Amino acid sequence: LPGFSPGLPPAKAAALGRLGIGNVTKVLVKLSPRANMQALGPYSTGMLTAGDEVLTYCVRPDYEQRAQRVLECFAGGEAALVAGSLTTEQLRLKVESELSPIVGPFAIQEVSAVNWAAIPSIRGAWSFVPPGA
Repeated sequence: LPGFSPGLPPAKAAALGRLGIGNVTKVLVKLSPRANMQALGPYSTGMLTAGDEVLTYCVRPDYEQRAQRVLECFAGGEAALVAGSLTTEQLRLKVESELSPIVGPFAIQEVSAVNWAAIPSIRGAWSFVPPGA
């Protein structure tokens, strides 16, 4: 667990200790002007289909301003490992195949990915409750 100052109450520290830290990769997606932003919904794509191999869901960090054409997407578990194994071009093509039914064809300009497990200060994400926790 990360250190807290002042320390957490014992019950909260115990609850945090039971959460599982899993693989998470954050994928930033820059959309072209031809992207259908209306189809995204006001805040997020919601859960993407089960057939998608990389992206779990995407949010619009520009929710209040609506000025940027960037999606903040996440891949978790095995999908994070898949995302991390792809070249930038392979990832762009994969993201385009998964998001084009929502934003339209040729709507992805650029993608970049960050594996949260590889960042020492983050080390993944508290993303699941292990069995028996």
